[in-house]
Amino acid sequence: MTPTSQRPVRSGFDRWGIPILAVGSLLPLFWCLPDFRALFWFGDEWDQLDQISTHGFAHWTLGFFGENFAPIFKLVWGSVALGSGGSYFALIVTVWLAHAVTVGLLGRWLRIAGFGCVGTAVAMIGFGFAAANVETLGWAVQLITVLGMLFFLAAGQWQQAREQGEGWNPRSLLVLGLLTALSSFSFVRGALTGLALTAATIWSLWAKRRGPGAWIARWKVALVCLLPGLLSAGLIAKFAGGNHQHLAAAGWAPPLEYATWYFLLNPLHRFLDVSTWGPHTTLVLGAGKIALLYAGWRLATPTQRALLVPLLVFDLGNALLLGLGRHHTGLLTTTTSRYQYVSLLATVPFVAVLVDAALARVGSRRPLAALIMAGATGGVSWLALSPWPATMKSWADWRGRQGRQTLLVELNPPATGAVPGIDFMPTTKAKELIERYRLH
Repeated sequence: MTPTSQRPVRSGFDRWGIPILAVGSLLPLFWCLPDFRALFWFGDEWDQLDQISTHGFAHWTLGFFGENFAPIFKLVWGSVALGSGGSYFALIVTVWLAHAVTVGLLGRWLRIAGFGCVGTAVAMIGFGFAAANVETLGWAVQLITVLGMLFFLAAGQWQQAREQGEGWNPRSLLVLGLLTALSSFSFVRGALTGLALTAATIWSLWAKRRGPGAWIARWKVALVCLLPGLLSAGLIAKFAGGNHQHLAAAGWAPPLEYATWYFLLNPLHRFLDVSTWGPHTTLVLGAGKIALLYAGWRLATPTQRALLVPLLVFDLGNALLLGLGRHHTGLLTTTTSRYQYVSLLATVPFVAVLVDAALARVGSRRPLAALIMAGATGGVSWLALSPWPATMKSWADWRGRQGRQTLLVELNPPATGAVPGIDFMPTTKAKELIERYRLH
């Protein structure tokens, strides 16, 4: 048990700065509001609506979604889709609200782990405002990823607060198990939550040189973390469709190659808007990412490393699972926008370490400290925010205006190939779904 005097003291930044930055992460939504309002149902969303229509809401919720077993996501997504009277914008707002909560949880976890105010703000801005996340935040079905990461961060900050505070009791273990389960059953890679948090527990015990008694006492924590993920992984391995069912024939080489490229390229390729692509770009960006991770790790305190460990484990595990599930799509897809969310979230805390370390080095030299703070926050803000208008203009044309024109305005659309992102669905079926659920 940690004495009260050793617990982190809540500052004005914790009370006001973190909530303001979390709410501020909604800025791109308001900035590009006409484009977000123009977005329309796309791809997998038509398939999900068709399944709800065919099988009923309850049966659909408990079914598999590709390689995902995600009843939590389906419950939220389906409830908003149907409860809003078919409003796609309502779903987009739901994604953004969940994202804002995720940004706030990241800030809270960073502060619990001992990160400074400036480093925390830089991490929240870099992750929360990034236009690199356009597909995650501009395609409502990607609520699956946002919810998974929201509950992962909620579980992570809950665990570290208990480790540094009053310790564990049955109630706190129950909350940890519930949050881990919510992440595990929100999307397929949420199954990594338990593994990542167990790694954090092992790291904390090892770093503090705890004896055998402490290790034994933590078995309950590891158990409640691991069980939901193991159950999710078992169900997916046994019943869900996906490339994992054909791994014996395909071999491990293609998934590992895809995973390696993904890990090395992201999130720098999208965040820095790099125009080149190929082996040389991968090597350069990969070297930059590894150097960033190494420097951040070396400069981090043991308490900060208790946060960096689960994020790094999640990033690596996410790369492996993407390699397993998406290697057949080609290496060019490793930098797809919807794959940025996890990588960016896992990387920005390492940047926060470097920012805080730079400020600590300059100490009381206020002009230099002010320059570092302004440069770090201003530079990250510009890199994250500036691409939004142009990005959303083209995104809304492709993912919204074209589909609305074809399905809602044209009197005689093509019989096939007209449904956005799901060419095999007959136009008559889409029209039926539009009428039944009043899609708009």
